[in-house]
Amino acid sequence: MNKTVLLIVCLILSVVGIVMIFFAKPDVSPQVLELSGTVVEVDKRADVTFITFIPDDLKVVSFGEGSFAKGNTTLRGRLQQYKGRLEFVLDD
Repeated sequence: MNKTVLLIVCLILSVVGIVMIFFAKPDVSPQVLELSGTVVEVDKRADVTFITFIPDDLKVVSFGEGSFAKGNTTLRGRLQQYKGRLEFVLDD
């Protein structure tokens, strides 16, 4: 295979890859959102904290270190779909 054929194949594959990335649907919302509401339940496990947040009985997930108390609060993060359910993943 000579260099020009290899170069053309690489360019075509690069363009196809960029187009696929452009049209791929992300699983995580690109926007950072702020939600205000009430923390109802906190379930802390090894590396993950699950928080039940009202309104909308939204499941909130935190992968970082942090302490969460029940009561009114404002949380910052992104929406993500996991196993068919919408979750709010907190930013660190």
